[in-house]
Amino acid sequence: MNDFPNILSPILRMNYPNESVNFQKGEFILTWENEDYTVTGGLYLNWTPSIHIDFKGQFETNSRKIDFKTFGSSIAIEIKNEELNFYSKGVLKKIRIENNEIECLLPAPVSIGNINEPVEYIRFELANQEQRVGNLIQTSENSASKNRLELKDNEYKIIIDQYAENQNYNNVEVINSLARLK
Repeated sequence: MNDFPNILSPILRMNYPNESVNFQKGEFILTWENEDYTVTGGLYLNWTPSIHIDFKGQFETNSRKIDFKTFGSSIAIEIKNEELNFYSKGVLKKIRIENNEIECLLPAPVSIGNINEPVEYIRFELANQEQRVGNLIQTSENSASKNRLELKDNEYKIIIDQYAENQNYNNVEVINSLARLK
């Protein structure tokens, strides 16, 4: 069984389809009406109703609050985190004064880090994949599955492993299914 490559384990676990993904957490500086606010929060990838990025966070308890009465006067914000080399403009979506929460929509593209720096590889997750049959990979110490797609040319190699905790079949069932297809 050790002759096969190991499955790429997921970066994150999703509890249900189209769940929002918090891909960056930290302390951010939110600028609204020329005032800076310290907000602890995160950047969220949302799948529905269309793919977009939100910032959700909570003001520090001792910081100034965005005045609810003037909330409607301007919804334009800027948000940054120097440690992440992150900056974006956006719009306010919600403010919950009772628990110091804020939500903002960030227009695409949203970039973190130096976009001009070369990278060795890119790791990403694909949600809601259909079942398929591909190359054999080891999914645990005692099991394997035929669910790897490998696409490559002279410059790039793309490996897609289907990882599903709810797969109710074992390798023997996959091999028997393939035999019936021939």
